[in-house]
Amino acid sequence: MEKIHNYVDGMSMEGFLADSRTSDAILRNLEIIGEAARLVPDNITSRHHQI
Repeated sequence: MEKIHNYVDGMSMEGFLADSRTSDAILRNLEIIGEAARLVPDNITSRHHQI
């Protein structure tokens, strides 16, 4: 998440929407986070609902 934050830090919404590289990089990082979260075992996610 820090990496994603660093990509957009100081960037306006208009700048973000105009910058396809940044939006693609953020989307890819969110995909990686989502895939990793999907693979976390149930016994851990049941104790940590924020995952």
